[in-house]
Amino acid sequence: MPAITNVNNPVTSTSGQTKSAAEKAETSANVNFDMFLKLMVTQLQNQDPLNPADGTQFTEQLATFSQLEQQVASNKHLEKLSNAQSLTSQSLAVNMIGKEVMAQGQQVKLVDGKGEFQYKLEKDAATGTLEVFNGTGQVVKTFELNTKKGLHKVEWDGKDDDKNLLANGEYKVVLNAFDADGKRVTTNTYVYSTVKGVESEGVDKTYLMMKDGKKVLFEDVFSVRNAV
Repeated sequence: MPAITNVNNPVTSTSGQTKSAAEKAETSANVNFDMFLKLMVTQLQNQDPLNPADGTQFTEQLATFSQLEQQVASNKHLEKLSNAQSLTSQSLAVNMIGKEVMAQGQQVKLVDGKGEFQYKLEKDAATGTLEVFNGTGQVVKTFELNTKKGLHKVEWDGKDDDKNLLANGEYKVVLNAFDADGKRVTTNTYVYSTVKGVESEGVDKTYLMMKDGKKVLFEDVFSVRNAV
């Protein structure tokens, strides 16, 4: 797939310029089929009239090559469809440059007393902690953890545990949860990050490049908003 670029070069492509698998298969099938036809004609021309070749065998071989050609054609159509879907994903992704998207991460941005993030528990938990750390590694806010399985939204007013309004900036969200047996529950936190560019990898992967250095798969984004 050709690279997509603009003057600021926010979009790049890492795909190569080599032949696709479908093109290689088509070339191989054409070569083998042509060779088979030449051999068949030569054999027919030189066969013993009193002992002709078995026509059933030729018919079966022709049918086999016909099926192969049909499969190669189907693969080419699927590849074209995949390329079209990839271009559509890239076009949608490019429109996100400069916007904020929510995806897996821990760095929550606090702006004028507003910070928003979400967290997910893969199953019900018995105990756990949901803490926010400042840049020096100190816990500034502790939230009551909803221990139910599923996705939970948190709207933070920017205040610490002593009700003091904290400064604008990025804070780290750390979630730990445990079941009744003391085993860790699988969790994820989701935060907003600003998109600065798009990168394509092959024909089926489009990544959003974030200002904080993260690389997020386009399909993993589940919320978009204008930058605040």
